[in-house]
Amino acid sequence: MIAPDNLNLVLYRCTEAASAVAVARRDRELVRTRMKCGDGSEVLVRAGGRYGETGGYSGYEGCDAAVTPVLGAHGKANASDYERLINYGFLLTWKPPRKLARHIIS
Repeated sequence: MIAPDNLNLVLYRCTEAASAVAVARRDRELVRTRMKCGDGSEVLVRAGGRYGETGGYSGYEGCDAAVTPVLGAHGKANASDYERLINYGFLLTWKPPRKLARHIIS
């Protein structure tokens, strides 16, 4: 299970014209990346809220959004650090199956 301690990193694939409009509309939230899609589309990124929270990811005409969990520092993530955030990954949690847990305890 992806832990709720993670934050959302939102990646946008945008046409060149759409990325210019999106950046102008949300100048501090969106960061241009060095990444390009195979079709030449630009990739923008912004830090979202807590993992599992929804909403506010669309709204950029000409852009498609993808959300990925990341570990933030002290509950915050800076979109300009997108490479580091992606490289550091995210936190997974799990509970051992009940049968296994009983076997370990006995």
